[in-house]
Amino acid sequence: MRKVVESRGGRIIDYVPNNAWLVRIDPRSRSNFDDTSVFQYVSAYHAADKIHPTVGTKGRLNPEYATSDTFEIVVRVMDGENPTDVEQEIERLG
Repeated sequence: MRKVVESRGGRIIDYVPNNAWLVRIDPRSRSNFDDTSVFQYVSAYHAADKIHPTVGTKGRLNPEYATSDTFEIVVRVMDGENPTDVEQEIERLG
């Protein structure tokens, strides 16, 4: 699959269970991925897809964390993104 994606102008970023890939596609190459005989589904990776919907909604087992309004979240910066820019945007959002 990697060769097919790369031959159409995409770059595989990560595997997404089950049977999917996160692929960086230049907007000019987007139409190369419309072939439904090869690709089952192609969609933009929206901001809402990046954060699990249960963040902040489940009770915490650790008593110290259970009484805190602060969450510790691990942020994974994708290949090709600038970690400093991501950090600054997170700080800006609060």
